[in-house]
Amino acid sequence: MTAARHLLWIALLGGCGSQRPPRSTPAPEREAPASVVAADGTCRVRGRVVDEGGEPVAQAQVSDLWTHEGGRVLQPFDPVQADGAGRFDGTFDVPPGTELCLAAYSLDRRLAGIASFAPSAPPTDPNGLVIVVQPTQRVRGSLASSDQTVPKWTNVNWFPVSPVASRSAVVQAALRDPFFDVPLPRGDWRWLALGKGLDTRSGEIELAAAGADVDLGVIEVPSSTFARLCGQKLPEWKVTDCRGLAKERSALSTFRGRWLLVAFWGTWCDPCVGETIPRLVAFCDQHKDLRPKFEVVVFHDASVRNFEEFDSGVSVAKGRAWNARELPFPVFLDSNGETLRTFGICSFPTTILIDPEGRLVGEADEEVLLQRLAGTPSADSSVATARTQEKQQ
Repeated sequence: MTAARHLLWIALLGGCGSQRPPRSTPAPEREAPASVVAADGTCRVRGRVVDEGGEPVAQAQVSDLWTHEGGRVLQPFDPVQADGAGRFDGTFDVPPGTELCLAAYSLDRRLAGIASFAPSAPPTDPNGLVIVVQPTQRVRGSLASSDQTVPKWTNVNWFPVSPVASRSAVVQAALRDPFFDVPLPRGDWRWLALGKGLDTRSGEIELAAAGADVDLGVIEVPSSTFARLCGQKLPEWKVTDCRGLAKERSALSTFRGRWLLVAFWGTWCDPCVGETIPRLVAFCDQHKDLRPKFEVVVFHDASVRNFEEFDSGVSVAKGRAWNARELPFPVFLDSNGETLRTFGICSFPTTILIDPEGRLVGEADEEVLLQRLAGTPSADSSVATARTQEKQQ
């Protein structure tokens, strides 16, 4: 569940997919503690959903993430459903070092409330975690970009600020068009708008008691740095250290004349080490005859300063997902984050394709590279020759 949840946030998001059926609250033989944290980082939480008068809200749904896709009803991700007395008992993911923030909605989404607690300081109320729900207010608006056509997808993520605060989005509007209309509990909220090929915009709103619905109008979100670079010759990148290629040969201009597939990643990123890197390794193994026409480079993010830290971070993945082998392509470090900023890389993994003239084609994978290689004349193989010589030294 943890991986799915975080991939939903970063991929952000081209929709939330099918929803799991609500988990009904079990009928325990004896009363469980208000919360119990397991070794896998999940937290079992017992509690109750009530309205402002203290009356139970039967069949309310509780989740740490709610998604709204287009005109669909707001849906919970992996929810726990309260019983007829408003009681719930379920397990949720807890990001390390954070509080657990849960939102409860009535089935008609007209009532909602939020509560949070630190797993190290569980609720002391005899009823466990009590979530008080109040009438929701709808917040609507749309996203636009004057320097881009309609994005393929957009997202507006909602973070509670007061009376409950959370560093994680509790509500996400995953949009197939640029319009959103979501019911939110009362309180102060921070919103973050983003989309395919867009930069980000953020702001705050206050949903007061008995207040009217809020119309944010059109939110202008400029194109991202990456989107503006597509089709253009890329500026030179910054390499703080490299492996598999001498540093004096690591300049972007050195690769002119061949297709270049560049993966931006981190050893901390499970999809990177478990999926992207193994796929690139397999592609290079399967297409050795085409190596004079292309190169693969993997650019690590600023979370490591040198290869000692890199080796420490990648040691487990190397044995588990890479069959203990060295990578068959150059590994570059961007310990200052300068290349990530220059290229506008803001999520991981991100794989881009650069043509033989040094122009950014856009985000792509090895299949797109293979299509581009079809019919491509053999390019200057001086870099490949240099890499072979360096490996032999």
